Amino acid sequence: MRSDYGAPRFDFFTNPRVVMGLGEFARLPDLVCSMNASLQPAPESCRRVLLVRGGESLQQTPQWRNLLRELNSRGIQLYEQEVSCEPSVELIDGAVEDYREEHIQVVVGIGGGSVMDAAKAIAAMLTVSGSVEDYLEGIGTRQHPGTTLPVVAVPTTAGTGSEATKNSVISKLGRNGYKKSLRHDNFVPDLAILDGELSIACPSGITAACGLDALTQLMEAYTSTKANLLTDALAISGLHQLAWALPVCVESSSPEPAARQAMLYAAYASGVCLANAGLGVVHGMAGVIGGRFDIAHGVVCGALLDAAVRVNINTMQRDPASFEHPINRYRSVGSILCSAAGNRSGTAAAEGDDGLHRLTALLQDWKLRWNPGSLSRFGVGEQDIPGIISASGQKNNPVVLSENDMSDIVHASL
Repeated sequence: MRSDYGAPRFDFFTNPRVVMGLGEFARLPDLVCSMNASLQPAPESCRRVLLVRGGESLQQTPQWRNLLRELNSRGIQLYEQEVSCEPSVELIDGAVEDYREEHIQVVVGIGGGSVMDAAKAIAAMLTVSGSVEDYLEGIGTRQHPGTTLPVVAVPTTAGTGSEATKNSVISKLGRNGYKKSLRHDNFVPDLAILDGELSIACPSGITAACGLDALTQLMEAYTSTKANLLTDALAISGLHQLAWALPVCVESSSPEPAARQAMLYAAYASGVCLANAGLGVVHGMAGVIGGRFDIAHGVVCGALLDAAVRVNINTMQRDPASFEHPINRYRSVGSILCSAAGNRSGTAAAEGDDGLHRLTALLQDWKLRWNPGSLSRFGVGEQDIPGIISASGQKNNPVVLSENDMSDIVHASL
């Protein structure tokens, strides 16, 4: 079969090492020690590890207690930084000030996307002077040289794929708020450990919001104007895993560790894809909305996704000959998701539809059944739409949308 890309050409970034599997979190102490041993100088007396973690739920688990015991038994001096919200300039700058003189050698982030973003930002900022805001894209005036401490990323939710990306999203909430990235190719974590046992206790609402974020990233990367052969392969494999695993994780009353592991793979694949193929209009608007309103990123993506896909498809179908390739990609996504879901939305495909109608119907059905929340629940109103659209970009969306098209997406998501 002839490639869609002719002679393939791309520049690809991902983690040097990924450890995946149920129970693999138990290997973290040995893996951290092996990283420490490679540092020069690294005498036994100064092996220092900063654990960046989420809230108290992780601390109540036997895995956490075992981790602390095993690290202490190896003579590693531990420091802890809690991250209970999306990382802000104040959080990152405060942590850097607290630990700059502690000679930290490895930073380990264990938690959701916010925790891992914070871990990557702290590791990078411990090597330079100034505030993290000085280095943010579109905000700062300084360019980060890419120096960073070694980072281990251990996700406990399946959503952002931050364990595979080269940026940390830093937030400032309010009318003039923002979500901007501290970005460098060197900021991809050195090691990612993906253990589904760590996400079993994740509540269904958070599981749904995170899963819809991963789905958005897989779909946007697959239909991106910067997609390539490798991101295509990862996106398709991630979609196949997510298609069966996400409904199970959200709706099952039993732990379902295999489904949790599949979702961690899907989220990781989405992170690799977004880092290399970019994203689309949902993420172009999600950063603006998330900066102005106190809404979790996954909830924003879940609220926007079905409308954005519908508007993209409708816009491209006005000129189907020019957009045959991305339209066919949406058909492929529809086939994967709807086949696994058994068309649980109960909506039959229209004649000649080839999956497009079923795709948009299934996405709407998931949003309604899992109720990640409409934007209006968080204070977004009609009066906010013009400001959101004027500040939003479209990234690598498969079609350039008009302001009216983008307004329709937000309006349908209120």
